[in-house]
Amino acid sequence: MDLVSVFFLNLVALGSAISVQQSNRPDRLRYSRDFLIHCSNSGAVISPDGIPPEIRRNWAGGSRSDRLASVAAGHAAFRRPGSPRQRTAARVRRRGRRGGVRQRLRRLGLRRLPLPSIILGNAQSLRNKVDELQANVKHISEYRDACVIALTETWLKDYDPTQDFDIDGFGQPYRLDRDAQITGKSLGGGVCLYVNPRWCKSVKIRESICSPHIELLSVSLRPFYLPREIPQVFLTVVYIHPRADTAEAASTIAKLVHQLQNKCPDGSVLKQHLGHLHQYVKCPTRHGKILDLCYGTIKGAYKSFPLAPLGSSDHSCVLLAPVYQPALKKGKVERKEVALWTESAIRELNGCLHNTNWDVFKDSCTNLDELTDTVVNYITFCEEMIIPRKTITLYPNNKPWVSKSLKNSINKKKIAYYQGDISEQKEAQKLVKREIKLAKMQYKDKVQDEFRMGNSRSAWRGIKSMMGIQDKKKRVSNSDKSDSTLAEELNQFYLRFDSIDFSGELSKFREVPVSSGIQIDEISVWSNFGKTNPRKSYGPDGISGRLLKCCAPFLSEIFTYIFQWSLSLNKVPTLWKESTIVPVAKVPSPKTLNDYRPVALTSVVMKSFERIVKKSLLAMTQTVIDPLQFAYQPRKGVEDAVATLLNLIVRHLEGRKTHIRLCFADFSSAFNCMQPLVLAHRLSEIPSVDLGTICWLVDFLTTRPQRTRVNETLSGTLLCSTGSPQGCVLSPLLFMLYTNDCKSTFESRHIIKFADDSVIVSLLQDHEAGHGPVLDHFVRWCDDSYLQLNVSKTKDMKIDFRKNPPVTAQTFVKGTAVDTVNHYKYLGTILDDKLSFESNSDAICRKVNQRLFYLRKLRSFNVDKKFLKLFYSSFIESILTFAMICWFGNLSISNKNKMKNVVKLCQKTIGINLNDLDNVYQVRAIQRARAILANPLHPLHAEFRLLPSKRRYTFPCQAKSNRYLKSFVPSAVRFLNTL
Repeated sequence: MDLVSVFFLNLVALGSAISVQQSNRPDRLRYSRDFLIHCSNSGAVISPDGIPPEIRRNWAGGSRSDRLASVAAGHAAFRRPGSPRQRTAARVRRRGRRGGVRQRLRRLGLRRLPLPSIILGNAQSLRNKVDELQANVKHISEYRDACVIALTETWLKDYDPTQDFDIDGFGQPYRLDRDAQITGKSLGGGVCLYVNPRWCKSVKIRESICSPHIELLSVSLRPFYLPREIPQVFLTVVYIHPRADTAEAASTIAKLVHQLQNKCPDGSVLKQHLGHLHQYVKCPTRHGKILDLCYGTIKGAYKSFPLAPLGSSDHSCVLLAPVYQPALKKGKVERKEVALWTESAIRELNGCLHNTNWDVFKDSCTNLDELTDTVVNYITFCEEMIIPRKTITLYPNNKPWVSKSLKNSINKKKIAYYQGDISEQKEAQKLVKREIKLAKMQYKDKVQDEFRMGNSRSAWRGIKSMMGIQDKKKRVSNSDKSDSTLAEELNQFYLRFDSIDFSGELSKFREVPVSSGIQIDEISVWSNFGKTNPRKSYGPDGISGRLLKCCAPFLSEIFTYIFQWSLSLNKVPTLWKESTIVPVAKVPSPKTLNDYRPVALTSVVMKSFERIVKKSLLAMTQTVIDPLQFAYQPRKGVEDAVATLLNLIVRHLEGRKTHIRLCFADFSSAFNCMQPLVLAHRLSEIPSVDLGTICWLVDFLTTRPQRTRVNETLSGTLLCSTGSPQGCVLSPLLFMLYTNDCKSTFESRHIIKFADDSVIVSLLQDHEAGHGPVLDHFVRWCDDSYLQLNVSKTKDMKIDFRKNPPVTAQTFVKGTAVDTVNHYKYLGTILDDKLSFESNSDAICRKVNQRLFYLRKLRSFNVDKKFLKLFYSSFIESILTFAMICWFGNLSISNKNKMKNVVKLCQKTIGINLNDLDNVYQVRAIQRARAILANPLHPLHAEFRLLPSKRRYTFPCQAKSNRYLKSFVPSAVRFLNTL
């Protein structure tokens, strides 16, 4: 690219004779060899009139020859008017302007790069490649403008003087040579770094390690410019011999990473051979394979380009160009209006509502919808009149502890600098340091208080702000459609399941004179309003969660009256059935309408109403719910569902020549496919559910006004009578009752459910191969229930430990083959066909390593150790121990040690001893076993059998394998017997 550009400029500026031939293609010109040689050797100026018209540029305001002649003569008659900035703005962009990452970096300049550009290479002897490297720096812009050149296998010795490897523009390298006495190898090895002084002059060697397994040089850099969110860069160049102990080398690197990130949690560690970091090199470096790697903590920070190798080296060099965007450029300055809920404003609003005579509203309104609309409009009017509002500005890179006093101190420093007052400038700098320290301490104390008070949500929000992490609000965009068009199409798309008209059959439920048996008192309404999340988005009625929470004592009276009137009429107010659907992208780059998940914003008042109804509905249906349904059950949860599934698996595999097949069913928009008529018929079969409650639920699910919001654009209103909105409190419970009769009636076949997550467990003998009739029965039940199976996401798994197992037939659903997988994430736990849970432990370690950043950041704020331990228990140990009773006992020693090493890193960071995972597992297993023993309806209750002594428990079956002995039930039995 550069040679072509230079040649073209020389062509324009040099030579006096032009020889042109037409090529075979009419759009190409061919120049003679003699003419090109003449251009390269001649120093004469080419006459502009001699340039062929096919390639001559047309200039406005006179011919190009006149312009060149005038400029050469020093005349300014042909200069464009205006300032240089105006001329640049008015310049028309030429066609064919070069783009891409490299061109953007060149235009950006070396001192404004967000992250350093790096050239990575395997030199294989630097001695005989210094001259070539020097030439590359002089003539190739990628080398000349690189911030860092990192080379491995330099093959240098102690007697090689460093000044012999000096490169113009970079200076002397930072090097680490192989020590023959330590490594036992006299040849090869060695690493070095060249740092461009135009980018950074502050370089400090942090660590240099030379061992038989690894050669490592780590430096910290403070360049002239870095984004605010990255105060420092740590760069480590590593060479690992092909025959080295990679586990030992990886352990060394992991320890170094921990040390460096403890020193500066915000620092960007660019190169580390560590699995949980992000790898940037995507192009092959040797014989089609990627052997030279670059790891870092920032995802997608670099783009790699292959370069020619140095000399005769068989490794290609790699240019790593930064594509990272600073937070200031990624986010825009946002201005929004917020309500100021001060204590005085809340008192005034409560006084207004307290003095309101609600009987006037009751007497003047003739129907439920009119009363609801009038009360809601009055409450929102009072809020708008009393609660003051303020417009605030949010900057994407602003730290949360930057207070107004700190900004004033910074402005004083600027004023002193512009005035040239050195003494005043020093005093202002001292003031800024004091204000920063004070602001950080105040913010730290605020977050600690949130933790001590048990407000984990606010504490987590404060920690994210402390780390500079902001919730990304992605706009819904489509390049081919406007917001209004996309909103209308999505609104129609979300109603695609409302294709069957059951209005005639549903009319009989609207004409029932019997009212619901649910009774509501003012105390329960007050209590539910007081538990409302103040940060909840308000629905179409405009009542916010903070309003309900702050004014609960004075709003409970009128809303209790409306709630009870609604139940007596078996009718839900239309205003509270309205929903605003906000599409949330399922994938990073949505392309189809199905890539958006519909999340409904409904009334916050209606959510409280639903909680009261849900509590009563659960009490009515508690005794008839399927024991293998674990959602919304007292003393049941995700752990119980996974433990029950694994207990069925490991216990069946104790038999001779047994194997198992699992079918993880996935529904397409399960909540949106529910038919209120089918739900009403199934609820009517439950004697404890009265007819009035069924009629109220039918009215709740039918004729619901629905609108879709895309960014700030709302679609038209459509009526929906199918499904239940995702976001309603009652939706999961109604779906659970809707699928309650989905049970297996076949021997050795089970269907375990957790809301809409279902798995078919087929316990097979040697002569059996597939799921059998249970799968066909399940598919027919889905058709009768109007639920659509997503076959592409439905997965089948085989667990077979027989010697030389036969090839089993593939599972088919409605003629479509179901994919067979070797691992599947079920309710947050990754199950694999070997029951080793290695994939699950790897995923947990990766997630915990991300949380370690927050722990290190908190430690840099000098918070006390008790607070750090509390943070560890809340945000790190909770990940390590999620459903651990189901899988921890079956982990291999290496996987257990991998998880324990993470705990050790946290222990070193905090500075106090933490709970050992083995002890945590034992305590959790005992707690869960006692909860199961206290619940006779639990599926695992019968697995714990007392001995005749009534003091000790025995295994439910004879154990033959460690797989079963280390599972939850036998382990819990052993732990209980030791008490």
